Amino acid sequence: MNLTTHHIEEVHGVKPYKADWTHKFPAKSFVKVELTANSYGSVQKHHRIWDIEEWQKIKAQGYYVE
Repeated sequence: MNLTTHHIEEVHGVKPYKADWTHKFPAKSFVKVELTANSYGSVQKHHRIWDIEEWQKIKAQGYYVE
């Protein structure tokens, strides 16, 4: 599996996220992020779910890897 870097071009929205599986992690809060990212010239809109700490780190960096 190859990992690619996705550079964030625009954040369209950040909303709190709750689902059945999130109750397994009571110490964490999750957010659903809608964003536009550029990966090697391919610009696409994505919906991603991260815990708040991870999202803050990604937002500060300006990119994420997946």
